Amino acid sequence: MDISAFSSDNFDVKNWINESLKNVKDQDNKSVYVGNMVKKLQLYVQQVNSGLEEMNEQVVASLPRIMRDANVLSQEAEMLQQKMSAVKQEIIDVEKNTRASMASLERIDKIKSELLSAKQSLHEADNWTLMTTDIEEIFERGDIEGIAAKIVSMQQCLAVLTHTPDYEDKRLQLETLKNQLEAIASPHLVQAFTSKHLDDAHKFVRIFSSMERLPQLLSYYDKCQKGVYCEEFKRVVERGEELSGDTLVKQVYEFLLSEGQNQVGEKIPPCSYLKPINLPMIFGFTESDLIQPPSRLRTLIHAPLSPHLSNYSNLQYNSMLAQLHKQEDVTREDVMDQVDGLAHSTDVVFKIMTEAITTCFQLSRGCVVTQLIDSCHKFLTDYLHRFASISKQISSQHNDAQVDAWHLFPLCLGFLQAQGDLLHRMCVWSTLVGERVNETRGNAVTEYVQLYLNRDETRAFNSFLLMVEQALNGGTLVWNNDRTVPSGNRAQG
Repeated sequence: MDISAFSSDNFDVKNWINESLKNVKDQDNKSVYVGNMVKKLQLYVQQVNSGLEEMNEQVVASLPRIMRDANVLSQEAEMLQQKMSAVKQEIIDVEKNTRASMASLERIDKIKSELLSAKQSLHEADNWTLMTTDIEEIFERGDIEGIAAKIVSMQQCLAVLTHTPDYEDKRLQLETLKNQLEAIASPHLVQAFTSKHLDDAHKFVRIFSSMERLPQLLSYYDKCQKGVYCEEFKRVVERGEELSGDTLVKQVYEFLLSEGQNQVGEKIPPCSYLKPINLPMIFGFTESDLIQPPSRLRTLIHAPLSPHLSNYSNLQYNSMLAQLHKQEDVTREDVMDQVDGLAHSTDVVFKIMTEAITTCFQLSRGCVVTQLIDSCHKFLTDYLHRFASISKQISSQHNDAQVDAWHLFPLCLGFLQAQGDLLHRMCVWSTLVGERVNETRGNAVTEYVQLYLNRDETRAFNSFLLMVEQALNGGTLVWNNDRTVPSGNRAQG
């Protein structure tokens, strides 16, 4: 007999009886079967009643113990609460008792710090007096290194005496001592620079750096180099009176190049500026030569640069390519790593291209901007081969039945994002080129065009200026296969 149906929420007595008697066909057998079922049910009821009575007895027997445990827990909770209240009160008492002590300790520590500062100030003030006396004796001996060492010590001492009333007087006194040392050292300094004594030059660099007078040292160096260059230029002219201006300027440039290489090899700071007085007159140019646009002198001076500017596109391209290989790591094998690396490599590429704009306009005032665009176009074309390679790898994985399509989804999404970033940066870069060209337009650029460019290059440059003007009036510059063109003329391009 199945009694599991009694535990069902939808128990129906009639259905249960009918199901139980369904297989009994004889009427007599049904009566017997029903009687047996009633007896079994009575036995089940007795068993359930016995179980309930036994459980009730156990519960009643355990109630006293449960009550005792509950009382014990209640007492322990009250004791814990009392202890916590006592601890809290102790903490409050400790804070009240130590607050005044902590304030006293802080005040004492502050007084101690002030006393130490005052002690150090008094000590340094005493040292200042002693060093002032000592440095006068060293000045009498003319010991330059000894004077410099004392001045450095006085600088350190003065840094501690910033809050003293006579700080400004001491500072002026120290500056006076520095001026005196500079006056004493200047003849030796000029001699060292003129005769190129490296040990003496390094010594004076160390001395002037220690007393914070390095700009003055560089000024002396510039003046010395200026004199050397002027004398050398005069000798070049005197030796080559029958030579043409081109040859003379070439010899001067060769001398300057040799001097620069020697200074770099000897770790001497190069001359910060070169302004020989009456340099045009040294080469024998008259005022009429300088007035004619472009002047003969300017043509000769810029002549060595023109051949290199004619090859500017290749030079700039090779330079950018070398910078990319140096700054960007391309040793990525996994296609996901390659896609992730596109963001970094794109940053590097357009950083290099932006620096190329600055170099172009500093070197040629923008005259070779068309060659700059050609070199950047070639540079970007090489860089786009990386995108093509990644696209082929993604297509290969897409055709592979073992690769899950959902695995390719983030890969394609990142790849599309990298392409969009590349297109955006190309537009920004093109606009930047147009703005720089527009800023430098005028007579000055025209003169440099005459100096640097031949007829075909000048025609290309003027055409580009027209494109820029149209683009700035009607849109941005965009890229096509041959040239940067205005967005309004994209169809014609």
